[in-house]
Amino acid sequence: MTSGHRCSCRPSFWPLLAALASAQAASSQTTWNVVPPDIQSAVNQANPGDTLVLAAGGYYPFTLNKGLTIVGTNTPVGYGPGSPTPAGIHIQVPVGQVANLIGIDCTYSYSPYGSIGTAVQVLGGSVRFDSCTLRSGVTNALEASNATVVVTGSTITAVGSIGTGNGIYATNSSITLRDCVVRGADSACMAPLGCLYGTYPAKQAVNLDGSTLHAERTTFVGGSQGWGPVGGAAGVQAGPGSSVWLANCTLTGGNTGQGGTALVNNGLVADLLNTTLNPGSPGGSASSGPVNTAAPLLQAALAPIWMRGATSTLTLTGTQGAPYALFLTPAATALTTAVVSEPVWVASAVSISGGLLDTVGVASFSISVPNVPALQHASVWCQAISGFTLPLRASTIAGGVVR
Repeated sequence: MTSGHRCSCRPSFWPLLAALASAQAASSQTTWNVVPPDIQSAVNQANPGDTLVLAAGGYYPFTLNKGLTIVGTNTPVGYGPGSPTPAGIHIQVPVGQVANLIGIDCTYSYSPYGSIGTAVQVLGGSVRFDSCTLRSGVTNALEASNATVVVTGSTITAVGSIGTGNGIYATNSSITLRDCVVRGADSACMAPLGCLYGTYPAKQAVNLDGSTLHAERTTFVGGSQGWGPVGGAAGVQAGPGSSVWLANCTLTGGNTGQGGTALVNNGLVADLLNTTLNPGSPGGSASSGPVNTAAPLLQAALAPIWMRGATSTLTLTGTQGAPYALFLTPAATALTTAVVSEPVWVASAVSISGGLLDTVGVASFSISVPNVPALQHASVWCQAISGFTLPLRASTIAGGVVR
């Protein structure tokens, strides 16, 4: 490639990917065609690395305990009207495996008090969500514990119904978000007696407990308090030992009573770039705790998503003239290292390209995806690192599953 200016390059990693896909096919990995309403039976029969393709229709919640790829198309997962108890999706993936969930719609699930959605719990391992709609009216819409979670092109919403929750609650986990919207629940009256009995408080869009949040082009909205003196919730709340890196994001505190703070940071210095902090109304604050609003973060964007026989553009944006390296990252776990500020996924990475960002800090790649059947549902993720001095900066991982 040519260094020092914007480029339109075709890296050589697609032949490598095709070889990997052929190797996967040779190892007898299987595609399962699943019909409503039962995903669990197919999960139980499938082997790690297999793909489950969901036919149109609604499905029951399930438990996932292996590294499978589950492909839907805005496919509803939940129970219909009259369900006696809330139900959720529970995921715990063994070390070294990765679960991919694509096109899952968790807005459809009911209780005697109305629509409550289907909460998702990741109790361990590496899980990646793409083009999903996650929603809960009972608890946290997405909860992660001892996990590495990547979410791209998705909406994550907690709503006040028979409880309230955070959009995302993370304990000892690594959370990566790209091109998402995350909302915490507004306050809600306690069922079945109503607000005279009491209220569930508004919750944060993201609440971190000893965890990391690395996000690009994502909107965070804290929940608002419906009545009374209690204030709105934070857009993002980072507890002790947590780290936050946000590029081109918008954080908004909740309203009513006392406006919420857009970013409450009780962890390490939060690094922000081109990020807007909107205080809640009335009298909210933009941020509390240590915040660097002009951090030299590196960003990655992919558009459109990988499609066989189509061309996508991968764009890196960082510091003018800075050296960069781009990797294919099959690693299942986000790592921390002294020479890179943000978590990196390069433990088993393959180097794709390197050079210098141009005079406006950009490098772009036009990537043609071969129309090879073996690439269907292959998982392809990239990450870049860049900088003049240590520690280097890392982008979020860009990519996804080939459609």
